[in-house]
Amino acid sequence: MSQGCGDFARGRGRGGTRSLARGGPSTLSPGMANVSVPDPFSCYDPTIVGYRYVAVAWGSVVSVVGTVGNILTLLALVSEPGLRTGLNVLVANLAVADLLYCTGLQPFSVDSYLWLHWRAGATACQAFGLLLFVANATSVLTLCLVAISRYLLIAGSPRSARLFARRRVALAAAGATWAVALVSFAPLWPVYGFVPKVCTCSFHRERSRPYSTVLLGLYFIVGLGCVGAFYFLIYRRVRATAQALRRYQRSLRGGQPGVPGQYHEMESGTDTGITQSSSDAATGHSAMQQSCAVAPPPRPREPGAGGGKEAAGVTRMCFAVFAVFVLSYAPFLAVTAGDARAVAPTGLHMAAAQLTWLNSCINPLLYAVMNRRFRHAYRALLQAGPRRLCGLWGA
Repeated sequence: MSQGCGDFARGRGRGGTRSLARGGPSTLSPGMANVSVPDPFSCYDPTIVGYRYVAVAWGSVVSVVGTVGNILTLLALVSEPGLRTGLNVLVANLAVADLLYCTGLQPFSVDSYLWLHWRAGATACQAFGLLLFVANATSVLTLCLVAISRYLLIAGSPRSARLFARRRVALAAAGATWAVALVSFAPLWPVYGFVPKVCTCSFHRERSRPYSTVLLGLYFIVGLGCVGAFYFLIYRRVRATAQALRRYQRSLRGGQPGVPGQYHEMESGTDTGITQSSSDAATGHSAMQQSCAVAPPPRPREPGAGGGKEAAGVTRMCFAVFAVFVLSYAPFLAVTAGDARAVAPTGLHMAAAQLTWLNSCINPLLYAVMNRRFRHAYRALLQAGPRRLCGLWGA
């Protein structure tokens, strides 16, 4: 999902001005009859006339791939019983936010780059800016909830670990992300407008301060910082568990007695945190499982057996989604913060802004690569589509 924030710049050159025709209002002096008035909806710049076609092509790919991928993700979550979990309600929420951008907003961005002009009008520009930031804020809040849920499954008590496993709780949390995002950015409605530096609609940097500065700090610094902190805690906990397991295995090879303990299991199939004794540790589990041992049981399952390796992919996949979000936004935030005087080339601002588009379409690809259940669900949906079309054609 792309984000644009910066000062409103005046349009320049061809298509960037509007001429006042002769015979206008009597308040104009004769010397002002042919004065050119900057077009507030133009982003024309001689340096990006050729580059705009790159932006149009890239934006079209993002729109198509993101729309298809996020629709497939939502269908997979509905059609695959093993994916109907509390955590995946949050995954669905992230897909809805991405779908809003790819399907509802990205085509307007492509059109504005193609014509170097916003053609939908002032009200549509305000609505675009509001929906853009609501979708971005919803994504950040959802990433926070995903990180918290993964941490609770690993380090929390069994009761807290089951919190987000309840779909009603997850649905309420997902709905709250949209409500909070809308309440946060709705007050900026009067200052949303066209930003020629990135050829899109956003809020006016100067007129929106200090409110917008506080909001962006809360969402993109505090919010994403908290997500990173939770994943760091997860990493430390998992590393400590792995070290404890290796020590226990060495003790077994040395003939020392095992230390009884318990596991907190993370199942993406049920998305719950449960506690098991050593007598249960050798039983079969679903393919999406991760064991985080406080103390190893006498008979731990070998890491390579069954779903042990695949189990860790749940948290790795969630972290990958977060990492891509940060990496896609970091250049844009750096350029915007470092160019307070708006002296950097327009092409640099546009390229950084267009990198943020990647975030809205890449998540389904990450799910397919890193998660077996999603991969199988996507394959089943893609295979079922042609069969159904053939069935309808034969009927």
